[in-house]
Amino acid sequence: MVILDTGILGEPKGITPDIPASETARATGASILATGCPRCNSTLTREMNSEDQDQLAIMNLVRLVAVAAGLAE
Repeated sequence: MVILDTGILGEPKGITPDIPASETARATGASILATGCPRCNSTLTREMNSEDQDQLAIMNLVRLVAVAAGLAE
């Protein structure tokens, strides 16, 4: 399963999520979390522990497309 991070524009003004993005990502059971911004990649990678990173690959959307097209591993 692939989950696409759609929070690229941030949270709506005045709304602060009470569940960290890393916890949400783990709860999906996905094997890949594709993001559209470098800040999101960095934040999620920092928040995930090493065990989580073994189970959930965090990658930029462009890289995901390249992997799917056989242009990258």
